[in-house]
Amino acid sequence: MNITDATVKKLNAGQPIPQYSYSQERENLIRRHNLFNSPEKATYIALVSYGKVMETGVVKGKVSSLNSLLTNPKQIVPVKSGRSDYYEYVVVESPDIDGSYGDNPKGIFWFDPQGHYHEWGGEGATYELSDSPFTLTTPPVINVNMSQKEATGGK
Repeated sequence: MNITDATVKKLNAGQPIPQYSYSQERENLIRRHNLFNSPEKATYIALVSYGKVMETGVVKGKVSSLNSLLTNPKQIVPVKSGRSDYYEYVVVESPDIDGSYGDNPKGIFWFDPQGHYHEWGGEGATYELSDSPFTLTTPPVINVNMSQKEATGGK
């Protein structure tokens, strides 16, 4: 531990960590957030399972994780110890907003331009998402055909 600490101090003195006034990583994150944080945004998705394209379609808004939550999944609660005037605090699982407990499955969900809910996940499931139509080299098992006019609600 002492050798590591001494080595890092020497490296920091000889090769100080640069301080930036601009970050391309932050710029990319900001651009992505601004691009997809629109309820009217049309994006195009291809759902893939074990290398096989299962479905293509249009997303209205953005794709979200099934593990996104509106409430905190943990809470700190006091637990009375053996002494009458002493409490310990422990972290426990919080109920979801509907009062249920447990983890959501891994996956994503979205709404199409007609407002229909879609969910995708499970073993071997991946997806490709773009804000412009794309061509797949393997035809999908299911293809939701929709014109650009339909995808954007007639705009």
